[in-house]
Amino acid sequence: MGYGLIAEALIIGVSNIILNEKDGDGLVTIIAAIPVIISAALIARKAIKGSPKFRWIKEVAVFWTSIGGTSFYKADLTDTCFDGAHLPYTDFRKANLTRTSFEEVTGLEFSRLQGTILENFKVRKLLVTKRGNNEDYTGANLNGANLTNADLTGAILTGINALDVDFSEATLSGACIQEWNINKNTRFTGVKCSHIYLKCTKQGDRIILSERKPDSGEFQDGDFEKWIEKLQETVDIILKGKFNSRAFGISLAKAAVQYERLDRSRYSIESKGDEVYIAKVGVLPEADKAAIHQTITNYYYNELSIQGEKANILLNPSGEVEIMESNNQNISAGRNVDMSSGNKITVGGDVTNSNLTLAEANSQVNNSIQKLRDISTDTSDQLAKILTTLQKSINDEPALSENQKKEALEYVETIAEEGKKPSGERENKFCSMALNALKGIASTVTDASKLAEVFKTYLPTLKNILGI
Repeated sequence: MGYGLIAEALIIGVSNIILNEKDGDGLVTIIAAIPVIISAALIARKAIKGSPKFRWIKEVAVFWTSIGGTSFYKADLTDTCFDGAHLPYTDFRKANLTRTSFEEVTGLEFSRLQGTILENFKVRKLLVTKRGNNEDYTGANLNGANLTNADLTGAILTGINALDVDFSEATLSGACIQEWNINKNTRFTGVKCSHIYLKCTKQGDRIILSERKPDSGEFQDGDFEKWIEKLQETVDIILKGKFNSRAFGISLAKAAVQYERLDRSRYSIESKGDEVYIAKVGVLPEADKAAIHQTITNYYYNELSIQGEKANILLNPSGEVEIMESNNQNISAGRNVDMSSGNKITVGGDVTNSNLTLAEANSQVNNSIQKLRDISTDTSDQLAKILTTLQKSINDEPALSENQKKEALEYVETIAEEGKKPSGERENKFCSMALNALKGIASTVTDASKLAEVFKTYLPTLKNILGI
């Protein structure tokens, strides 16, 4: 379509030149126009194939051609089956596509897909072909996808969002599910899986898989479904008062040191209104849920007290509730924080000034990122680009207050400062704490926000670069 429009316009222009030119000048002009025509055709083809650089061309073309076409704008298409349908010029924007089936559908590349999982070419191809064996879907948004009977043998599913996905009868043998985000509505009925990997590390073009499950042998029919159900277990913690993402990140990191069966990479924060929040923290099978629940709760309210909250609810070891008055400290810890001194906080190196303006906080982050770029190591440039993208998404996030933005930028600066060090000299606990705190901040905004999208996309890469 794009090729035809561009080529037709050029041919008309060239024809006019031929009619108006004399003494062979028109032929010369035609010859000069040939490269333009070829370039236009190549650009049109790239736009149709989803090239980000020429995305706007496709969006404009699809907008005009979809006028008068079928519209499912904001429609609820849950469990709808479009298998084998031809759907060009269709408006699916912001539609609910939970478990909607698109197997062998054609024409979607010419439809309006903004605000849906179909917008991503790789995800769209998977939903249409059901073939994703050995593909890398790191950080992809698959929420609500219908992947029944899909072949995901050896697929990298690290950090994907798979809420409400239907994996029924799909093949997951040899796939890596590190830090994927699933919920109780994610279906695994009849999944075919001989084994799975819980961790994958990227070294250049190589992908190293580790933490195989089961440890030996293979899953038998129905075993994977039972195993994954146990893996979805959580500890639900009720937090009252204004949610403090920093305190939660620190409490989670400290509790993880004590309990190896606490999966700190898997948690969510849900607001229940009236300053009541439920934190769901993932735990592995056979975890001591009661102890983990109490430990995280104690650490969280203790951190609030350290950071200077007015009054905090604290569960003592007997499970009773105590109210701790503020000690009126107002310390915002930077990258060098020693949490080993119990209720005290020891700050070394730079200390973030809570009176900084947002512009000043951004200036500090810019300086740290620029110094990171100047190092010119194998990963410094990539890390600098990711942190710059993260910085922009934090500043552009309307759901965050100015103080929340300054707090988030502080963690970005922490990562940049640690990133400047050789890998063997980094303080992994500070990097881990900063990432957990950023994850906590990102979880307080909607999943559709740019900040949540950016953080989920780059979290696996950040962990890989920082060696966490």
